[in-house]
Amino acid sequence: MNGMRALGLPEDKFTENTIVLARLLDGQKKDYELTSGHTLETPKTVYGSDIDRLVVVEQFHNAFRRITTDWDNTLNRKAMDKNLEQLLPMAAHAVRSDREGGTPELRPMLDLCKKRRKKY
Repeated sequence: MNGMRALGLPEDKFTENTIVLARLLDGQKKDYELTSGHTLETPKTVYGSDIDRLVVVEQFHNAFRRITTDWDNTLNRKAMDKNLEQLLPMAAHAVRSDREGGTPELRPMLDLCKKRRKKY
């Protein structure tokens, strides 16, 4: 529910939202645009409230904190917030993979949670 709220999907349409999110996992471009609020014409996020985004970012932070060494210096909430639209479908895919007996690759998600270091 928090993921749906963070993406600005209406709470009273839970079933329709789950269908959109499921199709999003299968790589439907139009569903990604609808769900994330990002299109080529509107690169800024246009859906979701700041409060709901904050809750979802905290959930990602708490989950990755359990599996990350030196998490205090590694995880960055601002990076997570910036990358939230990418994190949500990746997390859903990882959960589905785990439920089907696979071993999800968490490194790409973790990379979206890190502060980018400047290269000199």
